[in-house]
Amino acid sequence: MTFARVSRRQEISVEQFFSAVAVGDPKNEGNSGTTAFDYTVTSSRTFPYDVSFDYATKLYAGEADASDIQAVASVATLPAGQTQVTVTVNVNGDTDIEPDEDFGLVLSNYRRSS
Repeated sequence: MTFARVSRRQEISVEQFFSAVAVGDPKNEGNSGTTAFDYTVTSSRTFPYDVSFDYATKLYAGEADASDIQAVASVATLPAGQTQVTVTVNVNGDTDIEPDEDFGLVLSNYRRSS
């Protein structure tokens, strides 16, 4: 049985309208395979056009490492008129006995995409 729990830091924001909040409680990573961790990225206002932004995982020193988290560096798009989009980070399961691990999500470079 794996004893580590993985949680997400929730104080992440980008620019003046966007923030990312981890969805749900911390989860066990499991003994094998992957476990999906979702973030809801929210805008405090709607836009009449699609808005794209970059997002990437952030590992914290002494906590989760590159073998625990499937690193993400990607682009997401918030459709025109919407205020939320979900992005997912997958965590690798293992049988190591380890302390709880945290990782974060960094948002950047938001821009009009249509």
